[in-house]
Amino acid sequence: MELAILFSCDSALRGDPGQYQPEMPRNRLDLLRRLDHQEPMSVKKTIETKLQEQFAPVHLNVIDESENHRGHGGWREGGETHFRVQIASTAFDGMSRVNRHRAINDVLAQELQDGVHALAIEARSPDEPDTRIR
Repeated sequence: MELAILFSCDSALRGDPGQYQPEMPRNRLDLLRRLDHQEPMSVKKTIETKLQEQFAPVHLNVIDESENHRGHGGWREGGETHFRVQIASTAFDGMSRVNRHRAINDVLAQELQDGVHALAIEARSPDEPDTRIR
């Protein structure tokens, strides 16, 4: 794993890095964004971006359900541990449910490795009915 300590420009210019307590990046993507002087993207936004880029969905809803799991395994303060993905894309035409889930898990492998504890997936083709609507 790559490690980096990020010092503020102010502390570095003063030659006093001991006064600054750096916040360690949560993952490689977070590290790259910080080095690029951008605010870290939330896990939810990262999931949305990756799924948009890979599947070009006609419908995408990413829900952070972490608060529903407070005190349970994998939960941590600040959330971003338990997600539900509702997605409809032509990329799923002809794919089995298992293969749709595998494709999504492959795209989100880094997030699953970096701290997403649970991912509920509702994936369908746009021609299929939305099973949530009764």
